[in-house]
Amino acid sequence: MNEKSHNAIEKIIKHADKAIQYTAAIPLWWEDSKTLEAVVFNLAQIGELVRFVDEEVQNNNRHINWPAMKGLRNRIIHDYDYIVPIVIKRIVENDLTVLIRDLSRI
Repeated sequence: MNEKSHNAIEKIIKHADKAIQYTAAIPLWWEDSKTLEAVVFNLAQIGELVRFVDEEVQNNNRHINWPAMKGLRNRIIHDYDYIVPIVIKRIVENDLTVLIRDLSRI
């Protein structure tokens, strides 16, 4: 893996971890606009960083949904007013821990 991909993966892990940390101690965090915005920012950063992960790494790790991360970033950036908080909640609860685990294994 080249250094650019390695750095991008490390940053993706960092942003995923931040999103989890922001939500850990706040009940109903998705209803708190500041927390939701902080989480959404980190999810957008994840999607942005995917473009720096080279094709070979992505092809060798097809179990990671790279297109979904890019797609979420595009949705956040281009349709922010239509973000559904409960969908963001599900991503944080169901996907980020798995993403961190899978990326850490690369």
